[in-house]
Amino acid sequence: MSTVFRTYKRRWIYLLATCLVNFSNGNTWITYSSITFYTNEFYDNTNAALFFNVIFLALSIPVGLLACWWTDRFGLRSAYHIGAWANFIGNVIRFAGSGEWVSKNMRFPLSFTGQIVAAFAQPFVMFLPTKLAANWFPQDQRAIANTLSSMSNPVGIAVMYSVAPLIVNGSHPAAFPLLTGVCATLATLTIFITLFITRSKPPTPVAPSRDSEIKIPPFLDGVKLCMRNKTYLVLAVCLGEYFLIVISHISQHFVEGGFFSLISLILFQCKNSHKSL
Repeated sequence: MSTVFRTYKRRWIYLLATCLVNFSNGNTWITYSSITFYTNEFYDNTNAALFFNVIFLALSIPVGLLACWWTDRFGLRSAYHIGAWANFIGNVIRFAGSGEWVSKNMRFPLSFTGQIVAAFAQPFVMFLPTKLAANWFPQDQRAIANTLSSMSNPVGIAVMYSVAPLIVNGSHPAAFPLLTGVCATLATLTIFITLFITRSKPPTPVAPSRDSEIKIPPFLDGVKLCMRNKTYLVLAVCLGEYFLIVISHISQHFVEGGFFSLISLILFQCKNSHKSL
């Protein structure tokens, strides 16, 4: 008996959910990077903005290993719920830690706790796109589904990098409750959509290739293969240095040079575009 392949309309809800949670988590990660000096002043810590940024990178390795194993073992549904709820809870804690009702010496510890919780979500949500495309989309739609969901995180980063200085600036240097409130509102919307994420895989295959026999190594063997791959190691180190050093420090260097924080990203992207040419 031949296998019947069919697509399900709910795949578009799953795609929207994956895009939204990645966009929200990208917002959360980069919230403070373009307003470094205001962040350090408001949270009464000279390295507050740096710590808020670096914690995402520091947790990406141990939590990333856990997220890889968890997604393979328990599927897309549980990974999405973990990522969405951790992102939501982290944003709520950040919002609570940025309010006027919190003493200044408690703002940073409380908000940093929220950032840690949100950072825990990042590997879970960033590993969703490939699983989603492979399980729910036919071959002719996988590329667009993977692209849209994968690009949502960097788009969220770019949007927040530009929006944050519009909210927190010289005229409103203490508008962090509004800034973190915007992030928390978006994270709340992702929780609402989790109600529609009820399955990891469709009831029936969407394409022949989904159930094709592909030799996949065990999780630990796959990690060992990556660690022995020189190309992978070079890529990992280069990207790690870029996000850790450049993204974390770009704002303060441009502002010290007399440039407004909002245009620091534009100048940096122009520089990168010139180099790529």
